[in-house]
Amino acid sequence: MKFLATLRDSLYEAIDAKVFYVMVGLSAFLVLLALTATFEPAGDAKDFMAKAAVLVSADLNKGGLARYDPGHLDEWMKSQASKGQFNVVSVEATEGAENHPDSHYRVLIRATFPGPAPDPDEVLRQVREGFGNLFGSRMVNVTDARVISRSGDGKSVEIEARTAPSRLTRRLWLFHFSILFGAVSLPFMSGPLAGQLYGIENILVNSLGATVALLVSVIITAFFVPNMLRKGTIDLLLVKPIRRSTLLLYKYVGGLTFIFLNTTLAVGGVWLALSLRSGVWAPGFLMSIPILTFFFAILYALSTLFGVLTRSPIAAILLTCAFWFFLFLVGVGYGWFEMEATHPKAMHEALQAGRPESERTPYVEDGLTPDERRARQNWFKQGVRKLHAILPRTSDLGDLTRRYLLADLMYDNPALQGRLETAKTSWGETLTVSGIFIALMLALACWRFSCTDY
Repeated sequence: MKFLATLRDSLYEAIDAKVFYVMVGLSAFLVLLALTATFEPAGDAKDFMAKAAVLVSADLNKGGLARYDPGHLDEWMKSQASKGQFNVVSVEATEGAENHPDSHYRVLIRATFPGPAPDPDEVLRQVREGFGNLFGSRMVNVTDARVISRSGDGKSVEIEARTAPSRLTRRLWLFHFSILFGAVSLPFMSGPLAGQLYGIENILVNSLGATVALLVSVIITAFFVPNMLRKGTIDLLLVKPIRRSTLLLYKYVGGLTFIFLNTTLAVGGVWLALSLRSGVWAPGFLMSIPILTFFFAILYALSTLFGVLTRSPIAAILLTCAFWFFLFLVGVGYGWFEMEATHPKAMHEALQAGRPESERTPYVEDGLTPDERRARQNWFKQGVRKLHAILPRTSDLGDLTRRYLLADLMYDNPALQGRLETAKTSWGETLTVSGIFIALMLALACWRFSCTDY
């Protein structure tokens, strides 16, 4: 009951703040705008099936491009060269409209081999297992396949395949995007449906939308603790049979709960609207609710400490935003220096791209391992690495969210997240380090609050 009373007080304080109405209005606007989104199929069935046929020749599921070992990649490419080339000759809809992702198709495929074609059963096995097999997820399902002819020299085979849409078909199909129920077309957003949804959701989660939402949340909640410490209010609270540290933690959890509910309303509403309009139900976007709440928990722990120390909401806002910007700089610097250690050639090319042609220099391999390159970094780079090791990983939260969204939308398989990325960041390490930081800030705030005479 004491916690609910504190939560109620926090809610009343948020409602009294005029910016609260702006936050709710912005969330409602985003949901209503998402409800007006229109996605119209614009892809050609033959082009889509041709991409699916390429995967019969190049078996990405067995490693290949999913690995970053140059030696393995070279070996894989040589093994793929001995396979035949599978080309789509014609595509005909057998159920549903032409050039629509939800239709069933009859696909005529011509397979050409460098030597005599394998046994027909082997060719059919390759088609059934490899056609549209993108890292273990199916671009399209093959319901039936049969050999209909062979060339006189025995080097080519024609196969008739029957296909049905998979969960991935609509996501990888080309679509036109517009808003206001088609009144405003956005041609620069044309592309695979999953790519369009990823762009929209990534902007809302990791870019402009998240930054605005977190900034507004910091402003709203920065008043909670200083208002509690005002003369008269704090006197009334301290006479109650509750420990000071417990009271402060209730206030912290109350503000966090308020932001969680608002984030759930905004993100859940946008996800539901986009899912209804696009027909793609990818729950990965909902992961942004606990992630954004955890991100705010880091900032709110700082704001709580600064509020106890200064008793000024303005000072708490400014100091929290300054530290937030510092964390951003540390994350950017760490990412840049980590790329310098793990991908020196890519770093060299990035630096050369900004120089005039006459000043560019060729890349020279140093022969060092990534750990050796890290050990040779100067004091500033080493300092940034140490700061990144002990401070909250706010940049990692954004990167991990993007990776999860991409794997969930583009491949319908979040388990691919680890295979498609070479970054060493992990949820466990990021959450642990950031969680320890939150606990430390709250412990300092509780200690200061308990020791101060009001």
